[in-house]
Order: sequence, then C-alpha cells, then structure tokens
Amino acid sequence: MNDEDDPNENSNPFAIKRKRFILTPTPTTESRSILDKSCSSSIGLQHNSKKSKTTRTLTTAASSNISSPINENEENMNDVEQYKPHYLKVSDRIFKQLFANAIDNGSQLVKCLNTPEKIQCIREVTEITNNFHFKDFQEKLWQTYATISSTDNKWESKITKKFAREHNTCRMYRPKKSFVQQRQIIVAKQKQQLQIKLQENLGQLLNQVVTWQPSIDATLLSDAIDTCVRHNLRRLKEEYLFKMDMIK
Repeated sequence: MNDEDDPNENSNPFAIKRKRFILTPTPTTESRSILDKSCSSSIGLQHNSKKSKTTRTLTTAASSNISSPINENEENMNDVEQYKPHYLKVSDRIFKQLFANAIDNGSQLVKCLNTPEKIQCIREVTEITNNFHFKDFQEKLWQTYATISSTDNKWESKITKKFAREHNTCRMYRPKKSFVQQRQIIVAKQKQQLQIKLQENLGQLLNQVVTWQPSIDATLLSDAIDTCVRHNLRRLKEEYLFKMDMIK
C-alpha cells in the first residue's frame, strides 16, 4: 500500500503523498480521535523539530480548556478529502484523460466530448457518482461498527498505547453504540438522497448524449463513468478496509 509500490501513482492526477490515516466514517465530535490524524503527526512527533515541539506544546496548553468541534470536524473532513477525487476541480484535459483510461477504446469516447458544455455535463454526473460511492464506503464502515459493537462487551474501550506501538498504528477511541446507530440512520438517508439524484441526472444525461454530434452510446458512457469513479476511489477504499480490519 506504499506509494513506491504503485507504478500508476505518477499518472494519477488524484494521487497524494502517502500517509497512514485511519478514517472514522464521518467527521463528528463523538467519533473524532487521534486516529483521524496522520500517524506521523500523532506518534512521538519524530519528524518535527525541537522548536515545533515547543510551539505545539504551548499551543496545546493554551487551548486545553477550549472545545472547538467545528475546527475538529473541518480538520477531519480535510483528512478524508485527501483520498476523495473532485471531478469538478480538475482541468478538462485531465478529466478527458481519466475517461480515456477508464475503459477499452476510451480514447474514442473522449473524441466525442468536443465542447466544454458536453464535458461539464459528464463532469457533474461523474461527481455525483463519486459522492454516492463515497457515501457507500461510509455506510459499510458504520455497519461494521454496529455489527462488532453488538457482540463486543468491551466495544467502547480504546486501543492501548502498547498495541498501537506494536502494530505501528495509532490509538483510537471507539464511538458509543448509541452514536453508531444514529450515524447509520443519517448516512443511510444521505446515500438514498444521492441515489435519487444520481438516477435523475444520469437519466437526463443519457437522453442527451444520443442527440449529440457525434452521438455517444449511452450504455458505454454509463459504464465509463462508473468504472472511472471506482478506479480513482481505490486509495480511499484501501483506507476504509484498513479501518474495518483495525476495529475487528
């Protein structure tokens, strides 16, 4: 799972420098823990200078009595977002390249995207598809939480410092069972809303593409969008699978 082991990393516009993040399913005050930060910044701070350590200590001491859940949520979201592509932000050239690489003969499909308007239409549906799969990962992770917590009497205990050191990971605090159930309901509702939105927007797009000049095969385009999204979410999937494995 290291960057050096991935020969396609340099060709991926969504690639980032590798850090080990163990992600909570969604950014919340209850589920926020040291796991939501990179291990490089949470285990010993080995890579920080002495001055940085002093500054960090002073800052922590000054703010120890101040709760800032909004800032924590924003920081957690930034951690998660590092592994989530954003198709509305990349250039047209990169977006077309992603599509060309998604399926066999994808370059022929890209040739049909000959106007900014066509590209934008497909971008928007691709982003919604991306958000839907992203929410699906969250739902599965919360389900894993729920399944294990229902049978584990020590569910709300923490991973000890010794365990974290032996397994080269970080300490964590598991969310309460009641909170897990609450998040399951919220995430399921969000996923359902995205599914409805995706069906509506994809249906409209597929009706349009058959009238474009040159026209595009609707089935081919739909497959290309889904394949492209799944491929570029592989890093995020790895992180969620790692998280699921850690809590078992």
